Amino acid sequence: MKVKVSCLLPAKLKSEMRGAMHQASYGLREKSRWLVEAIKAFLELNNYRDYIMYCCEIKGLDAKESFLIPSELKERIDEEYYIIRKDNPYIEGIKSAILRAAIIQRISRGDTIIKKSAGQTTAN
Repeated sequence: MKVKVSCLLPAKLKSEMRGAMHQASYGLREKSRWLVEAIKAFLELNNYRDYIMYCCEIKGLDAKESFLIPSELKERIDEEYYIIRKDNPYIEGIKSAILRAAIIQRISRGDTIIKKSAGQTTAN
């Protein structure tokens, strides 16, 4: 089952995300798949929580973006939320920060870990 998640982004990041999706041959209808791949790769990083904390500090969140993700992945995001919230009870917007961090990481990698090619997703 898929669930809807939303996050706030700086407008420039939203534009960069769409550019990265286009460059990797993802259409707007594939936005959710692009994000799911980004989140999964992001959560495999050793220091992903550091990136989440950094993304909690980003200002100028003037664009909203919504995605459909598998419920299992949403549960993983919820688990991370509770872990981070336990250690940092005054931080707000953690779930949105997780999505922002995954987006930033995928863009900064230049989509080199996962790339869409001829209708199939392949690893480089």
